[in-house]
Amino acid sequence: MFTRLLPSAALCLALAVTPALAEETPTAPPAQSGAGGKVTIELNKLEPVDQACRIYLLLRNDTDVDFTALQLELVSFGADGVINQRVAVDLAPLQPKKTLVKLFDVQSTACDSVTRLLLNDTLRCEGSQGGAAPAEIKECLAFLAPSSKGKVEFWK
Repeated sequence: MFTRLLPSAALCLALAVTPALAEETPTAPPAQSGAGGKVTIELNKLEPVDQACRIYLLLRNDTDVDFTALQLELVSFGADGVINQRVAVDLAPLQPKKTLVKLFDVQSTACDSVTRLLLNDTLRCEGSQGGAAPAEIKECLAFLAPSSKGKVEFWK
């Protein structure tokens, strides 16, 4: 009799666990549900300006996401591998299938002292698809593809 109850108990356990697993699995945020692309961020050029280094980034949004917030943490390194400076940059708004240039100044940094630039993290990432309300995008860093046009390496 115990052997006949065992398959029934296993089935009941499986049915009981399945809804719980479904409830724990979060739904994909807008950028993860059908974005189908990347946001390429090209370090295009560095330009000395007064006591700062102006950094030009060429962005291409190949996703279906309208980024309403995209704030990144960048870290610059010198030739000796020592960190020069950490800076937060705001790259939003960034519309779907759009290419644009963003620039920002890194104060008290000489451009020739920057040999590498690290895309360290996303500080804020929000967007929407198809007219939906903007929402936080989890794992936003996975959608970002850094590259460099010049001699300064840009990576994540």
